[in-house]
Amino acid sequence: MKRKRVSPVEQGTAAVLAAQGMPQEQIAAALGRSLGATRKALASAPAQQIRTQLLRSTTEQARAVLAAGAARAAERVVELVESDRDDTALRASASVLDRVGIGASTTVKHVRELPEDELRSEYELAVKLLRERGEL
Repeated sequence: MKRKRVSPVEQGTAAVLAAQGMPQEQIAAALGRSLGATRKALASAPAQQIRTQLLRSTTEQARAVLAAGAARAAERVVELVESDRDDTALRASASVLDRVGIGASTTVKHVRELPEDELRSEYELAVKLLRERGEL
């Protein structure tokens, strides 16, 4: 006996499996449907909405995880500015300055023209700005 219409449940199931990255052939096998019927199910408006919502939700969750780790990453970069290894400290310092909008040419100018205590002040202001922006 051949089923004619793909049910809303099958449309939803197909959408979820597609959002998880399953190939259409495997979705068809999981539903016990032909590839053509599966493609129609995936093209339906309800399936498209479900798939879009799932992908949006996944993207939002990934952003939240990355945002939570961003503060620690920024703290770690600032910690590396104090590294005993000059190359590490220099790269970390350049990264911090870049994040607050002070490019390489500006950095060179500051290093040449400012005494060490003023450079420290610039660094502390950069760290403060990063914290205010929530990037640290």
